[in-house]
Amino acid sequence: MVGVLSPDTLDLELDSTVDLDADIDHDIDDVAVGHGVFATTAEFLFVGKVPLMIIITVLSTLMWVFSVFGNHYFGNTSGVYALMAFLPILIVSIFLSRFFVYPFALVFKKLNHEVDREIVGKVSKVVLPASNVKKGQATVLIGNAEQKIYIKTSENSSLFKGDEAMVIEYDSTQKCYLVEPI
Repeated sequence: MVGVLSPDTLDLELDSTVDLDADIDHDIDDVAVGHGVFATTAEFLFVGKVPLMIIITVLSTLMWVFSVFGNHYFGNTSGVYALMAFLPILIVSIFLSRFFVYPFALVFKKLNHEVDREIVGKVSKVVLPASNVKKGQATVLIGNAEQKIYIKTSENSSLFKGDEAMVIEYDSTQKCYLVEPI
């Protein structure tokens, strides 16, 4: 019985040709540049502002819930009904996903807020005493957090714990910031 069904038993030959000819005449002024359906939907769902995995999770969960409830309440047992219900379920789920994803958009907007990380030109508070010969340490407020930096003063000046100083420049040879007392 096994010998009857060998790969040589089925011999299929397919032959096809495609001939395509198109003549397109269009002015550049007639072209309307805008967002397509996909780009508009992506913008509607905060793609680029919220991680895509969160959006896909919310959308697929909503679609799953609607399909389960639809199958239960309408007594569906056929695949044809499932295919017919797919597009309405997708559209409703997209609209509801926007409302579920919106709080995430606010959170990620706050998390991705750009903070000025430049240290030069800011006021620092001395933690460890510094002079022009000896390195010290100071804290600088960057955004909402304090950052500790190594400092040295200019000639003939010293800083002690609790003093405030202006950060002037970064000395790459000594790997510390040059500060001036305020």
